[in-house]
Amino acid sequence: MNSMDRFFVITGLLLMGACSAFGQLSYPESAVYDGLYNRYLVSNVGNNTIYQIQPQGEDSVWVSEGLTQPKGMVIENGIVYVTNVTVVKGFNLNTGEEVFSLTIEDAEALNDIESDGGYLYVSDFTANVIFRIDIEEETVETWAANDLDTPNGLLIDPVYGRLLIVSFRDDSPIQAADLETGVVSDVLPTTGFDNFDGMARDGEYNVYISCWGTGSVYRYDDEFTMDPVTISEGHDGPADICFNIPDNYLVIPNLNENTVSFVYMGPPGVISIPENGYDFGQVELGDSASWMMEIENHGEGVLVVREVESSIPEVFYTVPFDSFVIAAGGNEYLEIRFRPQVTEGRLAVLDISSSDPETPVVNVMVQGSGIDTDVPDTRKGIPDSYRVSSLYPNPFNPETTLEISLPGKTRVHVELFDVLGRRIKTLAAAQMEAGYHQVHFDGSNLATGIYLIRVSALGYGTITRKATLVK
Repeated sequence: MNSMDRFFVITGLLLMGACSAFGQLSYPESAVYDGLYNRYLVSNVGNNTIYQIQPQGEDSVWVSEGLTQPKGMVIENGIVYVTNVTVVKGFNLNTGEEVFSLTIEDAEALNDIESDGGYLYVSDFTANVIFRIDIEEETVETWAANDLDTPNGLLIDPVYGRLLIVSFRDDSPIQAADLETGVVSDVLPTTGFDNFDGMARDGEYNVYISCWGTGSVYRYDDEFTMDPVTISEGHDGPADICFNIPDNYLVIPNLNENTVSFVYMGPPGVISIPENGYDFGQVELGDSASWMMEIENHGEGVLVVREVESSIPEVFYTVPFDSFVIAAGGNEYLEIRFRPQVTEGRLAVLDISSSDPETPVVNVMVQGSGIDTDVPDTRKGIPDSYRVSSLYPNPFNPETTLEISLPGKTRVHVELFDVLGRRIKTLAAAQMEAGYHQVHFDGSNLATGIYLIRVSALGYGTITRKATLVK
């Protein structure tokens, strides 16, 4: 497919016939995708505004005051930060109100800006340095200065712990500054391309770079070991690009054309959850049990898992990032945890939001109950050995019970398997006191057949009992 067959262009006019400067893109410099409000923000050095392009709404000027030649932008924690000659400003994404302003005394011409969550990194096109801003402390330092010449576009590379840098000069190299030391080194000392501007990354960690010398955007692999691929061409002043990963669009501001190009990079991901539900069984109050929920991508494009919400506080999830990306045909595991607060049974609905346009939210049901093991059955005393009784009744339909005898306090896991050894669910996971403890098993949702219940008591061993469900 020719790159020109898959993009469309938004021109500078807000409405047909509008000629006011507030209704136009005027030398658009930088674009960012705001996933929170599903829109694109574009800085304009010609009329000192930030313009919003809304795929499902009316385009308009978003910020019209307080800016002088706004250039690079980055979104972090509900704020869009923008470079403004020698000042970095921040605007609340919800209200548009200015909430951050920091003047960099040694700056001459601030250009692009990036963030790793705690710091902002700002290139200075004239001073030939990279400044680093502590967001919380609102302090700034000259962070990287060696071997830089007209530094322009910046991109955090979390895999290799570095800040990628491209420059607006002949035969621009691709460089990187170590995030720990700020020392700059060459990734590619020569590229054969003149005047690089912006950088962006897709969901598979490919790197895109805009080039004024050829009026094109090129794609590099994440290790920069393969030849670049021309993704889009025919641009006049392709500036600070961005990538909308959920919808798979490359967004290119054309500074000299007063337009923004949207290049569709392929179909979206398709979410699938093979095991759409889980029973945690009985879990001791104050303790927790976990389930590794598999999420698959059956689509041809990347899938972004944006958010997971639980209907009750006892069930929650743990991931290292606010959202994560699954490549086409790939899968990831999300740890779901259950920490009961009461002894009664609990049912939760997990709402999993993703970039799948057909199924933006998937519901997963999980359940479990709490068990209070602080007081054992003292009427029987403390057992002298570790034992697991036979189930009663057995055969059963649909409920049965087994008893665990513990001579001392220990952690106990009770798990259910089919006859092929495949784990079906956890019936109990708790720290249990010395004494006698009952574990109940409800087979209402299972087919007739033989099942195995494995009881593992830390320090005492593992015992397996056979259960026959007859319906």
